[in-house]
Amino acid sequence: MGFLESRSLVDESNFGPHSSGYRQVLGYGLRLLDRETISFEVVPGVMGDYSTTGPIEERLRLMGNLNQNLSWAVTDRFVVTQNFNTALERTEEDTLSAVMNLDLETLFADRLSFKLSYEVHYDDSTGDEMEQRDSRLSTSVGFRF
Repeated sequence: MGFLESRSLVDESNFGPHSSGYRQVLGYGLRLLDRETISFEVVPGVMGDYSTTGPIEERLRLMGNLNQNLSWAVTDRFVVTQNFNTALERTEEDTLSAVMNLDLETLFADRLSFKLSYEVHYDDSTGDEMEQRDSRLSTSVGFRF
């Protein structure tokens, strides 16, 4: 089963080479597994990354995007969701930049959730012998209204 997916993200964290900007993702999703308790999706697409810093001619970047989602309902009140998202850009100068994000989220009850995120920003366009890599681990607790 196929579907269209659009996601938006505003980042003002000053973290990594793709921070302080706006990202819009458009992809065509394929649901490879859809059972009562488990589902698995792969969504290839394209990402537009608009930076709020730097020269105006370098602010818009187009990147390839691949998103993967796995959702597993262990019980009616305990759901585990795993998401892996990566965006890659290769330039004419043969440099590579990437944003990779891995999320694990559990829904403990109807309204309470816990999320663990690991994010890596990679950029080797800073120089011939240099590359920039930033990573962070974050947690959050959510309450749904």
